[in-house]
Amino acid sequence: AVRLEETATLPLLSLSFQVAIRNRRTKSIWLYSHRALEEVLVEDILRECEQGDTILILQLNKRYALPHHEIQIQGGC
Repeated sequence: AVRLEETATLPLLSLSFQVAIRNRRTKSIWLYSHRALEEVLVEDILRECEQGDTILILQLNKRYALPHHEIQIQGGC
């Protein structure tokens, strides 16, 4: 869904996804977005996180790969 060029990465189409959060302490996963999204403000997700939590991006179309789907929250949340 992107074209990789030498100096830029250009989006070709929007892909739907959902967001979940894995709690560091309990290891439980809960769904942040109950509907399909094409964009989201990270600041909104971070309000629901604790330090050490993980944000998970859930790809809804198995035809596309998302190799980096986990975002570890280090601090500042």
